[in-house]
Amino acid sequence: MRGRGFPAVAGVAWALASGCSDIALETSPGGAVLAAYVLLAPAPNGTPRAQARVVVSSDATTCPELVEEDGRGHAMSFRENAHGFDVKVCEAVVPFDEPRRVSWNDQRLPVARLDPSRLVLFGDTGCKTKDCAPDALAKPFRDLSLDAAALVPAPDAILHVGDFNYRGTPGKVNDDPALVVYDAGDEVDSPDCRLNDPYVSQNAAYSEHPDAWDTWRVDFFEAAGELLATAPLVLTRGNHELCSRAGPGWFYFLDPSMPTDPGGQLSCPPQGGETPPTGDVLSHVVFLPPRILDLGTLRIAILDSANACDDFAPEETTAIYARQLRDVLAAVDDDTPTWILTHRPFLGVETLCADDAPGCEPGIINHTLEAALARALDGGSLPSSVRLFVSGHMHLFQSVTPAASAGRPPQLVVGDGGVETSSGPGDGPFEATVFDATTRGRTSSKHGFTHVETLSPDGSWQGVVVNPHEGETIAACGQPVRDGRLCRAAP
Repeated sequence: MRGRGFPAVAGVAWALASGCSDIALETSPGGAVLAAYVLLAPAPNGTPRAQARVVVSSDATTCPELVEEDGRGHAMSFRENAHGFDVKVCEAVVPFDEPRRVSWNDQRLPVARLDPSRLVLFGDTGCKTKDCAPDALAKPFRDLSLDAAALVPAPDAILHVGDFNYRGTPGKVNDDPALVVYDAGDEVDSPDCRLNDPYVSQNAAYSEHPDAWDTWRVDFFEAAGELLATAPLVLTRGNHELCSRAGPGWFYFLDPSMPTDPGGQLSCPPQGGETPPTGDVLSHVVFLPPRILDLGTLRIAILDSANACDDFAPEETTAIYARQLRDVLAAVDDDTPTWILTHRPFLGVETLCADDAPGCEPGIINHTLEAALARALDGGSLPSSVRLFVSGHMHLFQSVTPAASAGRPPQLVVGDGGVETSSGPGDGPFEATVFDATTRGRTSSKHGFTHVETLSPDGSWQGVVVNPHEGETIAACGQPVRDGRLCRAAP
């Protein structure tokens, strides 16, 4: 995998200039620390697992230790660098409720805890090339992440619904001829979602734009440095992390699979040689299995919807997601409050109908997931434990609350975290008939993040959508819903 390096000397200069040396880049005899964070995900046996990750410069020959309060050190090991990034990633499992610091720069890692009562929700946080200079930290995500890191009391976990890296994921590769990168069929009007077309990947041998550390650095890791030091991460992959895009970085930096797991550390399959392979798309993509993260008072079912085509529902992928949803629904059929975390929304309203348009159905963004859910339910209903869908993908904030008779939980779309926003059905409240049920919603095209201020063991919660940097409270949200709406205008 081709890509420019990030010299340790330049990193130290950035740290000193920014005044962020407490969490930023530091040198040691073994190399430089470029990022440090903690992931929460289920272990192979189903129990929750906290994993510390430290990204170090390519000249590192060893990993730093993770140091306890009493000074005892614990070894980390290198992850398999299957895609040839010019940095190295160290990792180790860490216990819940115990602090650790990185030996090379004394940086404190966030402490993993069960039974969370405060959360921060982000999505679609990178910055497009036209909006940010190549080496500038992503804006406004940088400001929003600083605001979230400054919350008092601090959140117990950060939920990110995907799309971390925009500047490193162009829609086309090469100039002559320009090739349209596979994006689950969303980039062209294709009823089979391009499953039988030539598979174009920016990570193929012919590509001039492979996934690289530099864009991950400026779009996510440095932009969110202080936030990563505040609380552990619960993540799902977005379509910008498809294997045809920044998937190699996702699997190296953020996917929770480990080399010591029974299935090993996951990575992208080969992405193609000197010409795009034809009619063989499914052998080049990855459908991650669902992950059920039980944090005690809250369970999070993570569904990888990166390959779920928006505009159509081809049989091959719909069948895969229907099987996955059956597995998820069987695993959460009890009383534990459950949120389903997925990049693409189950119920995201793109357009509304005019009053004089009889028989019109509002535009729903994702047809694959809707078809898969209907097939998985087979006329039944969702388990009562499923309280909320949390997604991104739409570059805006939106809450969608179906009537109780619809048998579906509310949908929260948190795609307002940094990338240029879109208007969707228009800002403000709306009502629509969606799938034969009255639905009440609210949309905002302002940037922000969702702060769950109180989360109770019975699944009730209250929170706000905010942009503290701009001094704005965009909406107030919570469950149980009030007046049939998950979110309302801020008081």
